Amino acid sequence: MVFWIVFLLYPLHVTANTVYLPEGVPIGTVVTRMGPTGNFQLYNPSDVYFEISKDGVIKTKGNIDREAEPFNNDQNNYMLTILYDNKYIQLEIKIIDINDNSPRFESRFLTISMSENMNVGHEIDLPNAPDPDNGINSTQGYRIESGNDGNTFAITKVQLLSIISYRLKLVKRLDREDQEVYNLKIVAYDGGQPERTGALELKIIVEDENDCTPDFKDTIYRAEVDENLTPGSHILTVHAEDCDAGDNSKIVYSLQRVQNSINPFSINQDGKIFLQGVLDFEEAKEIVVQVKATDRGVNARSATTFVSVHLKDMNDNSPEIQILFKSSTDTVARVDEDAAKDSPVATVKVTDKDSGSNGDVACIMESSQGLEYFKLTKDNSAIDTWYVQVKKPPSRKEADKFVLSITCNDFGSPDQRVASRTFDVFVMDINDHYPIFNPTSYEVSMRENQPAGTEVVTVTATDDDDGDFGKITYKIESVEAGEGRDPGMGTVDLSEAFSIRMNGMITNNVMLDREKTPRITIVVMAIDGGTEPEGPHMTRANVIINVLDVNDNAPIFSNKATTEVYEANIKNDKPVGESVIQLKARDYDDGNNGAIRYNMSRDNDKTPEYFKINPTTGIITVASPLPKTDYTIIALTVFATDNNGEGLSGKCKVNIQIFGENKYSPKLSDKLYKVSVEESLPVPSIILRISAEDLDPSQYFKEVMYELEGGMIDKFSINSKTGELSVTRPLDYEQTQLHRFTVRAYNHDDGTNELKEDKATIEVHVVDVDDEPPRFSQREYNLTAHTEDNNGTVIKVIRAIDPDSAGGRVTYRLIEGNKHSYFKLKSTAEGANIIVNGNLAYMEGKTVSMILEAQDSSSDNINVDQAVIYIDIQPGKGVYAPVADKSLFDRFLPFFIGGGVLVLLVLVVVIVVICNRSKKQKKQFVPAKLPTYDHYDYLDFDDQVGLEADTIKTYNIDGGGECDRLSAFEALTSQLNALQYDFIDNKQKNYGGDDESDLHHLPHHHHHPDKRLLDSEGYFSLSDQAFMAGDAGGGGVAASPYHNENKDYMNTLANTQNHYSNTPVKSKDKYMPLSPPPPPHPGSHGDFVRSLPPITNQFLPLSPDLENEAEAGGPGGGGPLEPKTSVSSLLSTQSRPTDIVRLPTSLLDSNQVHDSAGTSNGTSPGLTTIRTSNLALNTDR
Repeated sequence: MVFWIVFLLYPLHVTANTVYLPEGVPIGTVVTRMGPTGNFQLYNPSDVYFEISKDGVIKTKGNIDREAEPFNNDQNNYMLTILYDNKYIQLEIKIIDINDNSPRFESRFLTISMSENMNVGHEIDLPNAPDPDNGINSTQGYRIESGNDGNTFAITKVQLLSIISYRLKLVKRLDREDQEVYNLKIVAYDGGQPERTGALELKIIVEDENDCTPDFKDTIYRAEVDENLTPGSHILTVHAEDCDAGDNSKIVYSLQRVQNSINPFSINQDGKIFLQGVLDFEEAKEIVVQVKATDRGVNARSATTFVSVHLKDMNDNSPEIQILFKSSTDTVARVDEDAAKDSPVATVKVTDKDSGSNGDVACIMESSQGLEYFKLTKDNSAIDTWYVQVKKPPSRKEADKFVLSITCNDFGSPDQRVASRTFDVFVMDINDHYPIFNPTSYEVSMRENQPAGTEVVTVTATDDDDGDFGKITYKIESVEAGEGRDPGMGTVDLSEAFSIRMNGMITNNVMLDREKTPRITIVVMAIDGGTEPEGPHMTRANVIINVLDVNDNAPIFSNKATTEVYEANIKNDKPVGESVIQLKARDYDDGNNGAIRYNMSRDNDKTPEYFKINPTTGIITVASPLPKTDYTIIALTVFATDNNGEGLSGKCKVNIQIFGENKYSPKLSDKLYKVSVEESLPVPSIILRISAEDLDPSQYFKEVMYELEGGMIDKFSINSKTGELSVTRPLDYEQTQLHRFTVRAYNHDDGTNELKEDKATIEVHVVDVDDEPPRFSQREYNLTAHTEDNNGTVIKVIRAIDPDSAGGRVTYRLIEGNKHSYFKLKSTAEGANIIVNGNLAYMEGKTVSMILEAQDSSSDNINVDQAVIYIDIQPGKGVYAPVADKSLFDRFLPFFIGGGVLVLLVLVVVIVVICNRSKKQKKQFVPAKLPTYDHYDYLDFDDQVGLEADTIKTYNIDGGGECDRLSAFEALTSQLNALQYDFIDNKQKNYGGDDESDLHHLPHHHHHPDKRLLDSEGYFSLSDQAFMAGDAGGGGVAASPYHNENKDYMNTLANTQNHYSNTPVKSKDKYMPLSPPPPPHPGSHGDFVRSLPPITNQFLPLSPDLENEAEAGGPGGGGPLEPKTSVSSLLSTQSRPTDIVRLPTSLLDSNQVHDSAGTSNGTSPGLTTIRTSNLALNTDR
């Protein structure tokens, strides 16, 4: 829609060699035509934006975007060179902006602080919200959309030179005790239609004080520098003073960008501005930055000024040559000796940072021998690229290297700058042979434990290529180890276990261990010296190594260290031959090297030989009757020897405890253990140590063991030997506050199965910590609001429950949704109050969603819960026709629903009486005399008779019903334009009315002959509010004439040329032309229509005051009709101080308003009243 409005308002035309084209036009749009005949073509046939036919018709070929390259230059133009009859024609295409970009703040959120003692009228700079669009479509202003409680703030506009900025102004004194925080929504808007906006969420924290603002000496600082100024150079110094003392008077300077400007500068704390980047006149002729001076007070104050730096262009850049080879790592060019013609050798990229002729570059190639074989070619599609290509295949026999030199110069004035770059081109041999191993695979044997560096095998490969292509290098690609004797020994990484020399000799880097890697496979690669794409070529061979065993492993017990101590316990009545314990040793060696035999010795030779060991199984048995003592320990040493008892040995200690009768039970230190534990205690953690004592003389029975019993031990465990009680799973106070269970202390059984034990109770009290968030009872809340709910109405109170005993007060906030802030939140002890925060009259049928967050007072800020709220906005509890003005709606509502049938009948009678009176009064009207047009009256809207300004109602002239409101636009266009032509000629259609009066029944009169109802220039005065229209049939609220097929007449207001003359319409300030009448339709009133003077250059006001959207009553019966099109979608927002429309009063002739429920009766129209602030007109007076 925006595009078509712009396209119609800015028609394409050619003035001399310039045409104007709105951006965003569809591809294929005709720009202009160069001439009726000829053979036209573009100088640049590859132009991606425009094309031209042979007969000179220029059309768009690509997307036209004024804000993008190449159209975003200073002139917003595009130069097109056209060839015609061997002549060049320069056509300038100026791109006209449309509103396709929105203002955008650099940051969406901003928090600032303001002292409560801040003076009223103080202003704070707001961040820039640049809009890439141009003119009226760029950023036009800021406004505060929400959060301005008490209208405490206002937006002001500041303009210095061409720079416009906006400030937030304090208009009422702040009081921190009254309100600590303001959450403002600042909206930046452009001037497009419809407008586009960007938002800034500004949070203002009210604090105490620091009341002086830094003051710059100058409002703007200027400097002019060369574009080749050295970084670090001083540009200028700004200075600001602060009347405060101490830190509040110390100033910190900072730089900020303005709109889309760059900022290559830095500033120190003395206000000195330095160049820290590189300047380029071609990128920016002027750089404007904003300097901000901020004091160091607690509530910092700041002021800004602007610095404008103008750049002087210099021809200070030589061409820069970059040689690109096939590989990014190459420093020379390489070409095969059989390279085909035009094969690429290198790419030459040339750039010159200067502009104009200073940046235009030409290049040549020089060489003593290479020009016969190589050439330099320009890339016509890129202005900065040349290619070095093969002219003919180079002869490697003649030379294997050529030296080429690229020389480039610009066209600068007065002196040209020249640059050269030399590089080598090597002619490469072709690699067409692969290395060959002889033999193709190898298998060798090697004993384990050979020292590093021992030769394993030497492999050999050959290559028939010459030179580097024939040179072979060897590489180990992979090493794989076979599975060892015992998989429990794990895998072995042999990736670095071997090396291979240049001659192919493979040596070991580590000693091999057969027990881990009995068989090893090495994959060896032979690689020639070839390069891509033909090489390098490589061949693989397998080398298998069989590792031979040596006896290098001693037996070990239990696969652990040889000092392992085994313990056994037996009662002193064990019979001879009874098995006591079996020992098991293992040896990783192979064959006899791994065959083990066992033997045993006593640590005390004086101890009788109570035990013996089986040499092959390792089982220790009772050899003689045991001593009848309460407690005795027999210490033994057991040996395991491989190679059938003649090799390496391992040993272990065995302690055999001989015990008698278990006489005592263990005794716990307490019968009840209590411990308190925070629920946040990490797991596992020891919380208690249980101890018990046993008085048995035998150490065997003195050993006490512990275990837990009961149903609440799933979160606890106890060390059976030490009695340490641990928490093994997280505790939760909200789930269980007390864990009670039993601990049992017991000792070894003496074989009698008589239980020796003691028990005690353990109580673990869980201490609460604030670890649970508040909980909403629902994940989603579906609420209902009504369009009649007043601002401040509480829709719902939602509460979240905190299960923690240590949790604090729950607070609430809205974190997402609630677009346009139709609702707000108040957090109380009872919960979150969802409150109406705006007018819901136009939100009927819509749903507002938001996310509510509840948080307790924990210090870590993580205990939160969230719920989604959906608020369906439904109609009010009463039945009513939608209206544009709330106050009128409230006045009319009782008539429609409170009075019932009796009130409706009374209203009909009153309306009929008033309309009949208006009929009689028509005869008293005297026609006005017009100097020019016979069929024009002039109406002056300067007073009204018998009507109050706030309760204006209009009645049908011939006895119709009471009027409802039409939209301002629709009432105007329907009554003053289209209906004259369409409804007159289609009177036979059943639109309403009681008879068929002709056009001459129109009152061309007014009540006072000395007061004309239009001014002397024929302009119809308008203001805000709405139009009102009667219904011609007397049956109820008037129907909109555009309700059916006549609605297309509204579109005629978009026409920008006269209907008949096909010539551009004369501009009249900010007015939009009305459409002219179509040819008369055959009918009884055709003669009258044809007698009307042609309507040319009539103008409709483009007024923002006609923004109020109104409704039209239903056809004939008084029921509601759907809402009409809002004026803002059809009219521009431009206006004049006095909004007027020129119209012929003949347009007020009969049958202009119809009631589709009645029959055509030709009664006088219902358009009688126009509300203009406190003035209204009733042509029926």
